[in-house]
Amino acid sequence: MKNIIAVIIVLSILISISGIILNFSEFLMGSPATIKNVVVTFTYLTMWISISIISVVAKAKGVIQYCCVFWAINLLLGILSYANFIDIPVSGALALPFGILFFGQLYGIRYFARNYIAFSIVIIFIALVMFLITFTTLKSLKQDKVSSISN
Repeated sequence: MKNIIAVIIVLSILISISGIILNFSEFLMGSPATIKNVVVTFTYLTMWISISIISVVAKAKGVIQYCCVFWAINLLLGILSYANFIDIPVSGALALPFGILFFGQLYGIRYFARNYIAFSIVIIFIALVMFLITFTTLKSLKQDKVSSISN
């Protein structure tokens, strides 16, 4: 089981790094997103969904916690990004490195989003859904553990 957890975590890191590298030039320059960016984003999200599903099926609590934290960070950065675009002062210098780490892979969304506000809203929605799924799964695993102990 520990080998599976290690493989999943390493795979998620490799997926994230690959997504950053493949989408970096367009993301950095603010260029229009291309079909390549859409494919990278779709693959990235599919892999994270797969990792979450595998973790839930395997009841790998540590990986589910890892996914929950990952999506919570994405959610927070999405909210900060949205706040920045609607002129609520947020320290961009603080958020920029994290934005590169977490948003570069999702740049394909810009292919469909008309502006950065819409881009931020879609990221917030995706991150919120993934966070809620992983969070409720964690709670249900804890409840299953408690109910199995009491029986």
